[in-house]
Amino acid sequence: MNADINNFLGIEQLRQVQLEVMDVVDKFCRQNDIRYFITAGTLIGALRHKGYVPWDDDIDIVMLRDDYEKFIEQFRDFSPRYKVCSIETDPNCHFSYAKVYDDNTIFIEGNERKGGKCIGVNVDIFPLDYVTDDYNDAVRLKKKIKPYDGILTVKHIVKKDRGFRKNVTLFVLKAVCSLIPFSWCIKRIDRLARRFEKNTTSRYVVNAVIYAKGEREILERDWFRDSIELPFENRKYLAPIGADQYMRRLFGDYMQLPPEEKRVTHHSFKAYYK
Repeated sequence: MNADINNFLGIEQLRQVQLEVMDVVDKFCRQNDIRYFITAGTLIGALRHKGYVPWDDDIDIVMLRDDYEKFIEQFRDFSPRYKVCSIETDPNCHFSYAKVYDDNTIFIEGNERKGGKCIGVNVDIFPLDYVTDDYNDAVRLKKKIKPYDGILTVKHIVKKDRGFRKNVTLFVLKAVCSLIPFSWCIKRIDRLARRFEKNTTSRYVVNAVIYAKGEREILERDWFRDSIELPFENRKYLAPIGADQYMRRLFGDYMQLPPEEKRVTHHSFKAYYK
């Protein structure tokens, strides 16, 4: 891996590459009858800013599990430049979800600084898994997955100055978690998330492979019954028909700008052209 400082990508260049990756994903999905929906900060950005949230630096989408599987299977051999990394395509994948990346770039994120698979600037794709019509089944599923997601989170944390006590705690946690392979956690998350995969008409779906928003990631399937187009950086991407309910579920009054001190990115990475 050659990360030349002269090839460093600033925020605008990074976003441009992300948009190019997203354009490829969008075109591929439309041509192959695969449903996707922009999500999280990307969806808020489309609804509130018609593009990136000014302090955001990534693109996130979700797919219902059957579309997610179809996408990975069909996209994996689609392009020599744009590739998909997931546990289905690479046993060395360090994430419980998929990333489509530009192989002409280098993206150094979190624990990838010390090894593992180095991928390029990417778009995150999260599966929405079917559960049942019983909300409590989804709650129990999220709780079962939480410990494994916690291990992955610790393994990905970048070491920095957090104060003596926090650094000591993090050192101990990372030492313990270093004994647990990424693949072991991811395979268990994947198996649990698919537990109800045959219930494709269930009332609820859940972003089960991560625990970022806890129970708020238990969602009404009806919000994803169809898609709408929303403007995003002079493009149009697909969003769920229940976009407003979805974002209110995750973030509350998402149209209200957060306090200035919270208008910062939560990611830690560097990106380069090869």
